[in-house]
Amino acid sequence: YQRDEIAGTYYAQAREYLAESGRFNSEDPIRYKTNYYVYCSNNPLNFIDTLGLKENACNNDSVDIPKEIEKISSSLRNVSLVERFTELTISGRLDSILEIFGFEKDASGVYHVRQTAWQKYFGYNDLYDWFFDAATDMKRKKFPFTTESGEKYIIWMWKGDYINLGVGAETGIYYGGEPHWKTGVEKALPMKLNVSYKGEEIINYKPTQEQWWITGFYPPIQSADADDIKVEGEIDFKNAPEEVWQAFYNKYGKSKKYEKMFEFDTLNKVVIYTW
Repeated sequence: YQRDEIAGTYYAQAREYLAESGRFNSEDPIRYKTNYYVYCSNNPLNFIDTLGLKENACNNDSVDIPKEIEKISSSLRNVSLVERFTELTISGRLDSILEIFGFEKDASGVYHVRQTAWQKYFGYNDLYDWFFDAATDMKRKKFPFTTESGEKYIIWMWKGDYINLGVGAETGIYYGGEPHWKTGVEKALPMKLNVSYKGEEIINYKPTQEQWWITGFYPPIQSADADDIKVEGEIDFKNAPEEVWQAFYNKYGKSKKYEKMFEFDTLNKVVIYTW
């Protein structure tokens, strides 16, 4: 676990661990067993909990994290429950609950995550992607880069099927570096997001507010294949520090490897991406 010196807790992937009390500070997201706060069934000599979700026997030579996540997600897959959840989402009867989690629906029936949503406090890492992979059909792209002063950034992109939220796509800015990237709230930039499914445009999002994480989800289309989704987006770097723009352009704008992915408007410091 990674210790948070300010909070005095330990980052355990899914939640925070309180060493003094031997408990987690929040409920188990997967509701494993009956006590949602207990650590390793109160038996830390024989078990470990690498994900903050459920314990594994200590006599295992190693823990296959992706495999463990797949087991957990498989146990949670309940087709009838997912179908019911999807039905409630499409009908709008879950809007008040989704709003609590930071989602808002526009006039086209597309859901977006507010910039003030709770996710801004948690950052991101590959573990989250492994977990989502177990339950969704999603593809991602990662574009890390380092400024001249040594600050590390990454632009992370996703597209695919988001269970009850349907077809969707996301692009986020994070910084700090591995293993856990910090949310780039203060790094927000003007962004646009356009999503098509099988050639038909379903999302055209042009927010006026700067974005650290731009999102769009369309519930009416379910069980989509990520390969049938086309994402076109725009990131405007003109308000970013010059070294941030230069670092991204130098790595991705001068390489033929990325010429099909990115189009650079160097005069206006705008990047258009298509995938």
